[in-house]
Amino acid sequence: MSSLISILSTDHGRLRREQRDISKRDLLKALRYGSRERTWGERWKIEYDGIIFIVNKSLTHEVTAFPSPLALAPVDTKDRVKQKRAQDLFMIKPELCTSHTVLVVDVSGSMTTHDIDLHRDRQVAAYSSLAMEYIAEQLFKQTATNTDIVSLVEFNRTAEVVLHREPFSWTLYNKLLNRRDSRSFVQRQGESSRDQIEGDSNYLAALEEADKVLRSIEHDRCALSLLFLSDGAPTDAKALDITPLAARRHMVAKISEMSQSLL
Repeated sequence: MSSLISILSTDHGRLRREQRDISKRDLLKALRYGSRERTWGERWKIEYDGIIFIVNKSLTHEVTAFPSPLALAPVDTKDRVKQKRAQDLFMIKPELCTSHTVLVVDVSGSMTTHDIDLHRDRQVAAYSSLAMEYIAEQLFKQTATNTDIVSLVEFNRTAEVVLHREPFSWTLYNKLLNRRDSRSFVQRQGESSRDQIEGDSNYLAALEEADKVLRSIEHDRCALSLLFLSDGAPTDAKALDITPLAARRHMVAKISEMSQSLL
């Protein structure tokens, strides 16, 4: 009986379960029926009914709990080939696109913070939300087609275009989910602190790169949009060795320039 299984919940684990609406009964069921695998520090990772629990090596002390990550969509080779052909076509004939959305996602150290309900950290929350709420939602409702394209810019200290002119599809949905940080807790440890010390959330670099991508398609029938996802802690002032007020003014000027040029 699951009621006979005794486990001491830490304050952290209890808080995480409360935030994510995961009950103690779920934990007890996971201990009895879930699949187990060893993880860092001789801890156990136990997965049951869409929830992952991390407990100590003796299975008596809960560390944390979070829902299992979103699964990839079933996409076969034919789908991937179709996606690549459409993408190649838009590179040659950009006038065929009906909309171009540039997604800008902060991947700096502060985005590894664990404070988002139902997600491991802020970065995973950003990509999961984009995949589900932006891509999947429109595919289900058929409000987007393969003439609607998406580009993705990631930034920390610098910015980089990692997806370029990708048509709306389940292949794109998977590509966004695959951008989620899959590193272990140990590998990511300390990144949030380094972000503040070294200045790794530079908005201006991201805006400059997004501007270039938006300008790459210029015709009246292509609707342009920009979505910028960050935890709101820019470090441009430190990177440029200027005051925070001066950095904000630079950002406002850049955004104004981008909006005016795209009218």
